[in-house]
Amino acid sequence: ESRYRQIDFAGDFHWLEVKPKTGRMHQIRVHLSAINVPIVGDVKYGGERLAADSDIPANKIYLHARHVSFKLFGKVYEVEAPIPSHFKKVFKLLSWDEKTAEETDA
Repeated sequence: ESRYRQIDFAGDFHWLEVKPKTGRMHQIRVHLSAINVPIVGDVKYGGERLAADSDIPANKIYLHARHVSFKLFGKVYEVEAPIPSHFKKVFKLLSWDEKTAEETDA
């Protein structure tokens, strides 16, 4: 089981926040492919690569774990990761503001 919400979109590109309830390997990739919204660059699960561009890498899977939390021995651990630079380039191209996700984070 995975929960998702659309943060923004531009044409055929959708910026989604996905929260897996369970933790199966490739779960997000499989679930998004099953609903015909494969991840850009994830050719194994039906996603297409971006067109080659001098600024934007075409050989990347556009999936990023921005926030992860887990419990271990009774203690909760949280990890935050900045958005990778190649994501920022795509966001600029699509006129998306990375702060939008933070403002609407549920």
